[in-house]
Amino acid sequence: MLLLDEPFGALDAKVRKELRRWLRRLHDELHITSIFVTHDQEEALEVADRVVLMNQGNVEQIGTPEEVYQHPATPFVYGFLGSVNLFKGRHLDDGIQVGESNLAHSGTVLNTSGNIVQGADVLAFARPHEIDIHIDTNSSQGVPAKVVRVLRFGLNTRVELDSVNLQPAQHFDVEISAERALELNLQEGQQVSLSAKALKVFDVVGAA
Repeated sequence: MLLLDEPFGALDAKVRKELRRWLRRLHDELHITSIFVTHDQEEALEVADRVVLMNQGNVEQIGTPEEVYQHPATPFVYGFLGSVNLFKGRHLDDGIQVGESNLAHSGTVLNTSGNIVQGADVLAFARPHEIDIHIDTNSSQGVPAKVVRVLRFGLNTRVELDSVNLQPAQHFDVEISAERALELNLQEGQQVSLSAKALKVFDVVGAA
């Protein structure tokens, strides 16, 4: 058995990536059991056949990289694996109410954990690419937000936003295509609204 505890922790990102590929090939060639401990989520998902996610000494979920990423069992797992936006609100028949606004729209895919009753307090998660930005702020749909920063690189654009009228204030990260960014022509300080194309929803009571 090969035991590895944060073996690449002191290395830069490029070297880490090269060593991850080398380690995976070595593991497949030797056919031995390996236990790899890491706080790097990308590292865990890239090298592992099965992932064990632990939180304060307790096992939160065990599964393949695809299972734990696509079907997180708890809010901790969802928030830990990759960039994510968290919305605190109430579960309604037509979506998720966040503050005075509805985060969902007619095409939103709601993936609820368990049987969540009408009006229950919930935690709703959406990854950056699952959020839509709307420049028509007169619509009743969407959570108001203000553009803080627009980062353009390659095929995608990352938009950093702060909530408007939410207490406490929240920060959101949205990833859109370069074409969509050009269409929206977002400016720092501009007020927009956010809606979710997909949401993973947990009952606050069940998540405690």
